[in-house]
Amino acid sequence: MGRAALGSKAAALLERAPADFEFVEDSILYTGDDSGALAWAFGPAGAPVVRGIDIIAVREGRISSVRTLVVPVSAN
Repeated sequence: MGRAALGSKAAALLERAPADFEFVEDSILYTGDDSGALAWAFGPAGAPVVRGIDIIAVREGRISSVRTLVVPVSAN
């Protein structure tokens, strides 16, 4: 999965979302030599409907896999 594939996936999701929805970082960025994680929230500003975390693996300087875990805000 390259940058173009990730960008296309994100663009498709945003196209289907209501106009006031946004992705925002929901925590600090965690990084290691071959991995990283970023928590995020998605929904209207200040009132996200879902939170998640993307966990990436890096091989030879490129993202080799992305794993996404999500939870609806109402489940917190």
